[in-house]
Amino acid sequence: MTDKNGTLDTNQGVWVLRHDAPVYPTFDASHSSSTQAFGEYLLPVKVVKHPSSGVQRVQVRKMGTDTPLGWMEGYDLLCRIKPLQSKKGLDRKVFVKTPSSHMPVYPAYKGPCNGNCEQLTRFELYFIFAEDRLYQRYLILKAHSLKDKPFSSLASKPMGWVKYDHTIPWNTTLGLRPIDTLDKLLAYKKPEDINNPSVEIAGGNIWYTYPIHIPILDIKPNYYHVAAQGDVFYIPIDASKVQEEVWMTATQLADWLALLKGFEKALPVQKQRTAFVYRLRKQIQDLIGRYPPSHLVLREWLAKQRKQVLPIRQDSPLLQYSLDEIRRKIEDCEVSLLVNWVTEIRKVLQKVSNDSTQKVAFRPKYPTSISCPLSDKGKKVPESLEFEPSAPLGSDDNYRYDHSLYGKTVYWLPVEFLP
Repeated sequence: MTDKNGTLDTNQGVWVLRHDAPVYPTFDASHSSSTQAFGEYLLPVKVVKHPSSGVQRVQVRKMGTDTPLGWMEGYDLLCRIKPLQSKKGLDRKVFVKTPSSHMPVYPAYKGPCNGNCEQLTRFELYFIFAEDRLYQRYLILKAHSLKDKPFSSLASKPMGWVKYDHTIPWNTTLGLRPIDTLDKLLAYKKPEDINNPSVEIAGGNIWYTYPIHIPILDIKPNYYHVAAQGDVFYIPIDASKVQEEVWMTATQLADWLALLKGFEKALPVQKQRTAFVYRLRKQIQDLIGRYPPSHLVLREWLAKQRKQVLPIRQDSPLLQYSLDEIRRKIEDCEVSLLVNWVTEIRKVLQKVSNDSTQKVAFRPKYPTSISCPLSDKGKKVPESLEFEPSAPLGSDDNYRYDHSLYGKTVYWLPVEFLP
């Protein structure tokens, strides 16, 4: 926030985005009086537009001093503490794409390194905090959020600028892993190279020990387009070999549990319809901040929201309906089926939340009785889940659904765990 003179009322610092960024003695000066190095942490004092260029200049000072250093161009400073977001509201993130084991990142938009560049390890996950379209580079950090003095040895450390063509953007929350009993998974540079695999990916339950699984970049007919081993590949869609998963935070898991909790209470059939629609509508409003339109399919509406707070299953039995369909168009028995499904799938998520080291396995049973005239959508809703006995995911507690990643707890869950 600023007052009428442009004075800032904030304790949030800013970070210098490039090496030798100029510092001007006044807000309208044409020549710089000094420079600041990439990554310096400064405190903003005032913001004023340059009278000629119209570009914002920011008066800055060092921590622990009251005397301003001078004025800097706004585009030379990083003001955000969270990653850039995609059109769907997802944090933008990349993997390093390189044939070698390491590659440099630069302390300025154009470089050079001068022997002081950080080195990126291929196929680690980095978050994008700034983008320079002119020189086609991302400012990346091995952290989900910036703290005060992030460049110190005790805090999250920004790495620098990396070229577009050295990265693999991951703009989904989907991934996959080989199934537990598979020894190896084959991946191909092109879908047509089915008889000439490019890489072998180790299988087995070892994947439960990894905080990063195989990221899905896109889903094509018959193939997953994925990132693996520092490059992009295609893997055939085959449920007997791969498990499609969704990447979610602990907060998102808690949100799903909260959304589904309101449907636990048993109600007479004649009251289920009204109560179900009311609770579903209200729970979505509480999470998204607005009510879903009654005539739109819930999955499609949620997927278009700028604030995509919930991971969504493409073939969701619950979200395939619109509120109008549930309220007016389907039979009472189908509403009861849907209520039961929501209650059953919540048990799955609750088991994961209670103990993420235990494998959750179940078989869905679908309605076979002709006593209920189900819609085509209703035929996709399981009437019950048959749970298998609980067993550990692996030999110790390192085998688990959840892992700590850059200060956050994240889960890799089969997409079938979502409602």
